[in-house]
Amino acid sequence: MKKITRQILLVLSLTFLFSTTQNSFAVKVKNNEITEINGVVSGYSIVRTNYVKNSKDIEISFPQIKGLQDKTKQSKINKIIKDNALVDCQEDIALYDWYDLDYAITWSSNRVLSIIFTGNYYSKSAPHPNNSCYTVNIDINTGNRIFLPDFINADNDFVKLFINKAQFFNDYAGIDLTEDELSLLKEDKFNILNLKYNFDKDAEFYFTSTGIVFAIDTDHAIGDFSLFSLKFSELSNYIKNNTVWNNIKTDFLLTDYQIIRDQCFKTNLASFQNTWFVSGFNNSQNGVKKTFKFYLIDQNNKIKYAFPNLFSNNLGYLCIRAVSFMDVNNDGNKDVIIITLLNSTDGTEVDEAGVYLYNSNCFTFDNKLNTSINTKLNNTKTVSDVLKATKNYYKQYCIFD
Repeated sequence: MKKITRQILLVLSLTFLFSTTQNSFAVKVKNNEITEINGVVSGYSIVRTNYVKNSKDIEISFPQIKGLQDKTKQSKINKIIKDNALVDCQEDIALYDWYDLDYAITWSSNRVLSIIFTGNYYSKSAPHPNNSCYTVNIDINTGNRIFLPDFINADNDFVKLFINKAQFFNDYAGIDLTEDELSLLKEDKFNILNLKYNFDKDAEFYFTSTGIVFAIDTDHAIGDFSLFSLKFSELSNYIKNNTVWNNIKTDFLLTDYQIIRDQCFKTNLASFQNTWFVSGFNNSQNGVKKTFKFYLIDQNNKIKYAFPNLFSNNLGYLCIRAVSFMDVNNDGNKDVIIITLLNSTDGTEVDEAGVYLYNSNCFTFDNKLNTSINTKLNNTKTVSDVLKATKNYYKQYCIFD
């Protein structure tokens, strides 16, 4: 019965991690259409490794990587992972009657490997079994472990942000706290009046595609630890512009990115042949789309080109009405026409057009041209309208006949 109970607890603790983990930006194509963006290509594979000590009923699983060209770095990373997985049992194995530990990979890329270990243990001196949770984050480029103070400035303002914005979840234990209970938990852990809680080198956290999840020690009644998440957009004022963050930030530049499936197209644009044009937006508060983002993705799911931003609209965009690939300036290369629907200051919905011009292996956004198009055209615009307005603009300035 003891063994079954432990395994059930462990399965529950890991299920929520695998179900909530998200990966970073890449395109999955199925039946010649983009179905989703997730998954990062890693230059290594991950092997499940087990440590078993039957005399003490110890069972620990941890990952090891293989396939890195730099074998010295690979050995260094694997030692960090193993040492952290076995740290309790190596130092205090005599304390435990049994100890179960498993892991989930919450992020795996050529830049970052992020791991959370969860499990439970029991010793005769304890009144009940306890859950455990700790994390390991590694900078693949350097082979070094990443600690929270390496890239986050966790001052009092950060703690206030955490108290006010961090989202609580503890699905693994079936805990559903009320707002009052959650407030009491935060008051207990952070002593809100003097903000004594330290997010220091020992802070437990892991990366996801949208932000960072923190594991905070809590009472046994609510699972011994609780998870709180903050988005990268919320953390922007506290991220240090240093070598550690610069090594890994490319993984997370597309935070909250959501594709618009019916506005993604297979294209052959000048020097970007056999690519997918991907339309999407970054989520913002209350779901308002403030900025659209466009990319060209190759057949290996790699970003080949990131387009400059369209006009920004603080009132929010509603949708993309049209995307078209046409030569608007008679240079023999296809350009990109975008028409979006947005909220205007007078409370109406209007179309906004944008033209990206191909020039020397990139696409430029001419503010003067695009301002002219949107000033001269009506609130409702078509691709034909934009094409005609663009050609008239160039004729006006004698750019071509």
